[in-house]
Amino acid sequence: MEGESLEKEVRGLEKFYDSVRERASGIDNAEGKQRIINELYDKFFRTAFPRLAERLGIVYTPVEVVDFIIKSADFAFKNEFGLGLSDEGVHILDPFTGTGTFIVRLLQSGVIKKEYLPRKFGYELHANEIFLLAYYIAAINIEETYHFIS
Repeated sequence: MEGESLEKEVRGLEKFYDSVRERASGIDNAEGKQRIINELYDKFFRTAFPRLAERLGIVYTPVEVVDFIIKSADFAFKNEFGLGLSDEGVHILDPFTGTGTFIVRLLQSGVIKKEYLPRKFGYELHANEIFLLAYYIAAINIEETYHFIS
């Protein structure tokens, strides 16, 4: 009886997995990958846990907006303090990281000079998330991005 229930659920998820595979198959750039991670996670959350998503205020920032914020923050920091986001001692905190898009796009943006990536990644990038599923996705997303570009 329990095995049949599991099989039924797995069959139901196959359509979802097929649609994910189909959407992901044509993506060949970092921005597109972040966009699909956010869209899938957002859709999953709003479908599976609508009240929780509303209560926690789960909203995902479009990749284009994330990129603009990163470049604007680096520009403003340089103008106001004479330091960029890449400089030693400049810590970056993403207090509600979700799937890690801000940190991932920061790593991919080129704002942090390649020779500074190990220091920045190891000591000066910080991300917090209270929802465990999002935390796991963010951890994998951020670590895989770092190892891919370093």
